Amino acid sequence: MAVANPGKARLNVGQRFALTPEGRLYRAAKDGDIEGVAAACAEGAKLDLQHPEFGSQPLVIATLNGHTECVHYLLEEKADVEQRNKFGWTPLLSAASKGNLMLSGYLIARMADIQVQDKLGRTPLHNAVAAGCDELAKGLIEEKADVNARTKDGKTVLSIELGRPKREGRELENMLTERMGLPFPKGYVKNMLQDLPPSFALLFPGQGSQRPGMLGWAEGHETAWPMIEKASEILGYDLFDITEIGPQERLDQVDVCQPAIFVAAMCGLQYLKEQEGRDQSDAAAAAGVSCGELAALCAAGCFDFADGVRLAMVRGEAMKAAAERHEKPQKMISIVGLTDDEVEALCEEVVSQKGGVCCVANRLFPCGVAVSGTAAAVDAAKQMAKDRSAQKVAELRGCTGGFHTELMEPAAEPLRLHLLEMVKTGALRSPEITVYSSQTGERWLPGTPVASIVDGLVQGLTSPNQWEDTCRAIIDDGVEFFWEIGPMKQLKVFVALGVQG
Repeated sequence: MAVANPGKARLNVGQRFALTPEGRLYRAAKDGDIEGVAAACAEGAKLDLQHPEFGSQPLVIATLNGHTECVHYLLEEKADVEQRNKFGWTPLLSAASKGNLMLSGYLIARMADIQVQDKLGRTPLHNAVAAGCDELAKGLIEEKADVNARTKDGKTVLSIELGRPKREGRELENMLTERMGLPFPKGYVKNMLQDLPPSFALLFPGQGSQRPGMLGWAEGHETAWPMIEKASEILGYDLFDITEIGPQERLDQVDVCQPAIFVAAMCGLQYLKEQEGRDQSDAAAAAGVSCGELAALCAAGCFDFADGVRLAMVRGEAMKAAAERHEKPQKMISIVGLTDDEVEALCEEVVSQKGGVCCVANRLFPCGVAVSGTAAAVDAAKQMAKDRSAQKVAELRGCTGGFHTELMEPAAEPLRLHLLEMVKTGALRSPEITVYSSQTGERWLPGTPVASIVDGLVQGLTSPNQWEDTCRAIIDDGVEFFWEIGPMKQLKVFVALGVQG
């Protein structure tokens, strides 16, 4: 009786690929074996074929490993200088990610596209700055690389540069600010960050932190109560009555909870001043999650309380209207215990199988994210996350829209028009203290053009929040402790988890 060869039967796709000319070419390119590269090419190996398991081509893997001779040989053999691996990386993006000045220069000389973006929107300039290779970054800038390009999560090259560990030289920072047309004198940005006194940052929660009784302490309070009355006058309904009596469903509505959270935050600042003798003027910085960013901007002096209430009202109403424009219901969930990559892959799988919208909406802490989209897709993601051993999966209270996804695009124009009117009347100003934007990943320093704030707030409607990165940036810049101003105490927990992660 014939017996099948068990060894051959167990070969996986990668092992089978290794036996082909393309597999031998990939291995030689990875190892820097120029003779092996030449031999595989002589066999007729296809030059631009991706490895079935690792998703890179010989030219990309040779570049990542710094094998200049192999890169040159493959290009002479007519390998595509713009080929992309599974992450969207070209050879130039790969070389820049390693800070490889020589290989990057060679690829540029071979007409590689310096404006190319990977699947996350990163350019060679983003990668060079992140790798800490100032000479390559400056060279790319001289070659007219786009200094204003943003990644898909809103990061500019300057925001990455400012997030790097502090060091002596500021030449790259100054070059970026000049090319971006920002009105900062040389060295101003780093001076602002390095000269912050050992102090505290103000943190403001967003939607989901609302709860009945959140303003009960302020009834009759000398300074907070007039603020609540003023807010009710602007809103056209009794805000205190809704927060105290309910119903909960009304408080959870996006057009109500956003002004309520803003008012609670501003009243909380008054309490901080009275109880601790400190207020926003003593803070090193401020930051907020989603609609909490409005409170952070108000605390930083960007607008007064009444204008902040109006802005929160407009934002909430615009987001509610955007959600209601879609026939399909929407929702948000939190997932704890899966990596960002695992959740991203999960969302992509759900959309491919079920359709609809399902995206990461907020990166809260390591292995802790919020997912947003159409309800059917998000429900499928919820079940899939449980099946893949997530530690915790929960629906977010009151989040009945596909917030921070493309579903909020209809809300962008009403918000932008309101913000531009604030700019026109002088109601929107540059911050007096640094605001760390969780919506764009940038620092809005004193003197930041208000147009940047307008763009950031509008962009934040459809882009994921980067709370984890925001917390790390604040800590890296030397802030020593935090005051969380809001109904619940989740953000400081997220900060602690981010530090531990």
